[in-house]
Amino acid sequence: GSGYWLDDNAFRSTGVVAVETNLDVLGWGAFVDCSSLVYISASNCKYLGRNNNRYTHTFNGCTSLRNAYFSNLSYIGPYTFFSCSSLSDVYLPECLLTVEEGFMNCGIQSVYLPNCSIIDNNTFEACSNLREVYLPVCSSIGASAFWRCGNLETMVLGYSGVCSGLGLTSYQSIISIYVPLEWVSEDKSQYSGRASMIFPIPHE
Repeated sequence: GSGYWLDDNAFRSTGVVAVETNLDVLGWGAFVDCSSLVYISASNCKYLGRNNNRYTHTFNGCTSLRNAYFSNLSYIGPYTFFSCSSLSDVYLPECLLTVEEGFMNCGIQSVYLPNCSIIDNNTFEACSNLREVYLPVCSSIGASAFWRCGNLETMVLGYSGVCSGLGLTSYQSIISIYVPLEWVSEDKSQYSGRASMIFPIPHE
């Protein structure tokens, strides 16, 4: 479809399988519990859920969703992709600036957000397939943002003091955390349990 708005709960719990749309806004809970949905492309979409409604839930419970493509998003709110356990291929634009708890218990494998400045609490909690994170200019990462990401291996982060707030635990397989050169010593000192894994961002 094309136009501006997809109503709240528009396709809730329906058998929709694939969606391509030019809509600017996908309403609150628009595809909640659409267990057959495997593909979504919304190239013009700027908001998931009402932009004054913090809890978006747009694809909450879409357990078969594998591919998601967005070219113009600037904000992802809480529970947007909650329990999208099959989500392995998601394209998020460089204009995306804020992510709030949007991917908990989701199948996402990598995060590449070169201009994102805010990652909220628990945003990627329990993303057991997540291996790589690239957030080179992020200035705020909330508590436990990566808690229970048991296969996380590499992180590129953009500000000092980030390590203590990530919710990393001893069983996680993370092997490399890259931070700006001027913060390496401080982060090694503040997060001594991971000191051997903290390095300057290459080619700074």
